[in-house]
Amino acid sequence: MEVQIYLGVAGVVSALLLAIVNGANNAANIIGTAVGSRALRLRHALTLAAVFDLLGSIIFGYFITKTFMSGIVNIGLYGRYEVTLIALISLLSATVWVIVATRLKMPISIIQAVIGGLLGTGLISRGLRAINWLIIAFIAVSWF
Repeated sequence: MEVQIYLGVAGVVSALLLAIVNGANNAANIIGTAVGSRALRLRHALTLAAVFDLLGSIIFGYFITKTFMSGIVNIGLYGRYEVTLIALISLLSATVWVIVATRLKMPISIIQAVIGGLLGTGLISRGLRAINWLIIAFIAVSWF
């Protein structure tokens, strides 16, 4: 039970850290045009962005999480704690990569970083059989 608590706390902290990095990285993309053209004041644009980001995560978050955790990596190959560790390591690796890429002024996508973290974790832990390559192909095609 103690391990579950530590993993849960680490997961929440990692998710919050990734959310902060995501907001810092993407906020200008979301509201830049509206604020730059003076269609909205900065405060109003940030409020609208926060509201609709929250609505999007509430409405679509389940489907994205389901695709990530059961579509990309075959979680049937892992035990209960291992699935939690895969999610945690993927979040942490995505967070670190986004921070590094942002500092180097490289264009970065949070989604691509998280998928890369899942791919890396799955490949390192169970090899090629851990990855659902058809889902990866669909995701990759959708980026173009």
